[in-house]
Amino acid sequence: MDMRHRMAVSALPDGRTLFRDRLTYRTRPALLGVLLWPGMWVIWQWRAFRMRALAPTWRA
Repeated sequence: MDMRHRMAVSALPDGRTLFRDRLTYRTRPALLGVLLWPGMWVIWQWRAFRMRALAPTWRA
């Protein structure tokens, strides 16, 4: 499986921060990717939820 993860951080005009996250992956056979996608989506949503919950504690 070939996986690539990219993150970008941008400042918003109101002082907040926008995190952009992208995960792409390729599998062989391609059907494996289709089967893995729902689980990966759930994990990614949980990860975003946790980041939003923890973000207020990151202020210096």
